Amino acid sequence: MIGGQTSTGDLEIDRTQTPAPDTLQETCGSEGEDPGSTVLLARQPIFDRNLHTWGYELLYRNGPTNHYEPAGTPAQATANVIVNYLLNAGLNNLVGSALAFINVDRETLLGGNLLTLPRNKVVLEILETVEPDAEVIQACTELRSKGFMLALDDVDHQLQPSLLLNLASLIKVDFQKTTPACRKELVNRYGPGGTTMLAEKVESEEEFEQAVSFGYQYFQGYFFERPALVFGRPLPISTLALLRILGELANPDVSVNRLEVLVKQHVSLSYKLIRYINSGAFAWRGSIQSLRHALALMGMDQLRKLLSLMVVADINGKGPRELLVTALVRARMSEILGPRFGLENREASLFLMGLFSLLGAILHRPLEDVLNELNLEPDVSDALLGRSPSDYPLRRLFAFVVACESGDWSSLVAAAERARINLHGLSQGHIQALQWAEEVASA
Repeated sequence: MIGGQTSTGDLEIDRTQTPAPDTLQETCGSEGEDPGSTVLLARQPIFDRNLHTWGYELLYRNGPTNHYEPAGTPAQATANVIVNYLLNAGLNNLVGSALAFINVDRETLLGGNLLTLPRNKVVLEILETVEPDAEVIQACTELRSKGFMLALDDVDHQLQPSLLLNLASLIKVDFQKTTPACRKELVNRYGPGGTTMLAEKVESEEEFEQAVSFGYQYFQGYFFERPALVFGRPLPISTLALLRILGELANPDVSVNRLEVLVKQHVSLSYKLIRYINSGAFAWRGSIQSLRHALALMGMDQLRKLLSLMVVADINGKGPRELLVTALVRARMSEILGPRFGLENREASLFLMGLFSLLGAILHRPLEDVLNELNLEPDVSDALLGRSPSDYPLRRLFAFVVACESGDWSSLVAAAERARINLHGLSQGHIQALQWAEEVASA
């Protein structure tokens, strides 16, 4: 796996930033631990007009019930997340260089915990249920005076209380709850005053383009995973060449000689591989100068995974970086969680399952068409395309990873119950996968 520690002679690599499969029990919790302390954390990207990631909304649930209602009051749940995750885990591990959007209710606003957060790193998202009474206005005024950015959530066609609007730097408009006319009216009403306008729950490329045309500056939703598909237009020759390499890498029976020939034929890939494995991401004692040398140290599965992610990064090219990051998180999470689904000794296949899951979005092609060009194991393709039975381990694992990614708590809990997985500590593994993905994507 791309993680853990490997040693060969006097050359060593220390990659302890991410857990190996045999540490899964520690990462994802043991059966004897208290499920009541479970906190699940997810994040949703927020983009600018150029599809650069500007921020992430952090979603969380705390508690052992199937619906994952917060334990205690909402304020206690938020305080728990702030103290135990945002501060202890480190915001940079969760959002990298982007901003962190955190939902806050009335009790949280008045509780004083928010002042412990780094003001230049977070946006405090005031829920639509918060009544702007005198205490709330005073708390928001203090937070604003301390340099915190305040956002109003779910602003609709109803006029919002002017006092909160005067304090808010940003307004979020739910595109699934408003009509096109309403969306445009809200921009025209609040935008000219200097308020930043954010379109949330943007689920298609058409909605994204509409939001841009109306004057919204930022965009939240999964539209970036569902771009308009292109039919009939051939892929560029360079992309086809990369897909052929990816197809060979997807084949678990690819030979060492064949792998070496493929990499040597692609000069850019060969150069990037040698440069990357000699970078600070690894701690080799000595430099690696050849594919054979890297293979001897890393093993075939490790090298296949590393080359695959480099090829996917090349294919993504100038596309949204978040597509690559999301694919990497899926790959790492699938690898970590595989043994819990009875998929021991299939780490490489699980890694490729997550990594290839967004190739359709990256290429603007139906995923089925793309997978037909690869030599991916049939059960992995079937899981990605939803063709295998719903209780098949690979499909259950992939559904679990996507539910964790999107904050679909009910699906996540249901999947965990079917697989008899204890959710305690799951966020720790997710955070480690997020951190790893950010580091790899940056490298």
